[in-house]
Amino acid sequence: QRKRSSKNTRPVLISCKYNPSRGFSDFQVKKHKKVWQGLVQYEKSKLEAKALAQIIIEELFERDFWPGKHWEIDTARVWENTGSEHPAFNAEKLATWDWKDIYSEASATAVIRFLPDRILIENYAYYVAG
Repeated sequence: QRKRSSKNTRPVLISCKYNPSRGFSDFQVKKHKKVWQGLVQYEKSKLEAKALAQIIIEELFERDFWPGKHWEIDTARVWENTGSEHPAFNAEKLATWDWKDIYSEASATAVIRFLPDRILIENYAYYVAG
């Protein structure tokens, strides 16, 4: 049921935690090369949903994060969101800056849900604190 051609991949939609009234919008997956390649592999059953969820949160973090000296960037964490009929994952990626008595943290979080006809990136949030 999952197999589709690369020209006929399911849409990926995103919603923002800080602007819920906008609802879901097109993620424009073809502008995100790693996600596009992962989605094509997923549609061909060559990549698991959890691995694609990790690629998605990594890409979102890289899109929004401004790297610099002294940042320690962690690997993205993805874990199953139980209680859902379809595969769903909580996802987060963090970076910390702890240098000369200054501490800051950057974080990207989302719930990534795999439905039969679309993939939803729900409540995406990126913030920097500190």
